Amino acid sequence: MTNSSRVGSRLSKALRQQQKISTACITTRQLGTVSSSLSSSSIGQQQQKTDFKALLSRPTWSVRSLLPPTTSSSEPSSTTISPSQLTHLHSLSALPNPTTPSTLESLTRTLQSQLHFVRAIQAVDTTGVAPLSAIRDETAAGRREQTVTLDQLAEVLQSERPIGRAGRPRRLKATAATTNVAEAGLVSRDGEPGWDVLGTAKRRAGQYFVVKSSSAKQET
Repeated sequence: MTNSSRVGSRLSKALRQQQKISTACITTRQLGTVSSSLSSSSIGQQQQKTDFKALLSRPTWSVRSLLPPTTSSSEPSSTTISPSQLTHLHSLSALPNPTTPSTLESLTRTLQSQLHFVRAIQAVDTTGVAPLSAIRDETAAGRREQTVTLDQLAEVLQSERPIGRAGRPRRLKATAATTNVAEAGLVSRDGEPGWDVLGTAKRRAGQYFVVKSSSAKQET
């Protein structure tokens, strides 16, 4: 009986292990099927062409959201403009004052909507935002493009020589070709002749054009 019980326990263990292996195989197959279906669906979505016309035809934001609603009859007290203030603004701008009540009402309504827009912009939290010092490309690529390197200054540095005990750099005199270009009134860029500045001058003396004054000024 002991041997038979041992054999039975071993058989039951073997059956349980076989069931676990079969369950793991079925789960792996199911996961593979799900992943393949997901990959095929994602590829199908990528292959579909994006309808940009339909995408751009539905705006998600408008500047009108920063303007007061047109249906409201009463304006907030902070944006109310009196006729005297409007007249004062016209005098500061050297503009003629409105002559009709309809024109005055239209200008007042327009100015109130503009003030509402400005106050909406001023209400934006700019804590920690550095002020804009200039309108320029401040990305990494833009800074690299605007950076002046030694390679760009090589030609200028080659035309300088240290002179004196302190070795201060002094630019050498212009070459004969550059002098001839300058005397002819041509703008030289990179050593090549450019635009003839004095080409349209009727009279010129060297690098300058001559302007003839009137006889009345000559008599005085």
